[in-house]
Amino acid sequence: IIVGTREGYILIVDVASGDIVYGTKAHEKEIWSMDLKKPSGNDDSGVITLVTGSADKNVKFWEVESQDDESDSDDDDDKDNDDENIVGQSHPGHPMVVHTRTLQSDDDVVCVRYSYARDPSKLMVFVSTLDCQIKVFFDDSLKFFLSLYGHTLPALA
Repeated sequence: IIVGTREGYILIVDVASGDIVYGTKAHEKEIWSMDLKKPSGNDDSGVITLVTGSADKNVKFWEVESQDDESDSDDDDDKDNDDENIVGQSHPGHPMVVHTRTLQSDDDVVCVRYSYARDPSKLMVFVSTLDCQIKVFFDDSLKFFLSLYGHTLPALA
């Protein structure tokens, strides 16, 4: 199970044992929404992607990987990044998340969702903000596509 906390952490919990097997500081404020994108039949990457939306006006994209894959990527140039496993020890074979990209928003992000297109080139990301707008972006480039405004309340789901 992947959990986003009010302190801005992403936690991965092993349901069988009840242990937190991975945790990282993902956002500066509350994480209000998360969504998973599973690889489709047309997707060559085969990677599960997680998107999180937070009150810090950021939408962050993460790839779910196995913790034993991290030993190969320790020498990356992300030394200044404060994303670290808050769990004291590594749990080989359990999943972890790796930050891939960030989308800045003008207002607090209330909800984020992926579209359910089977073609990866048509996949969209929907971002609902506190100013009662839903902004639509292309998933591959994060290029702005459409703004759905006129809601009287923020879209929560």
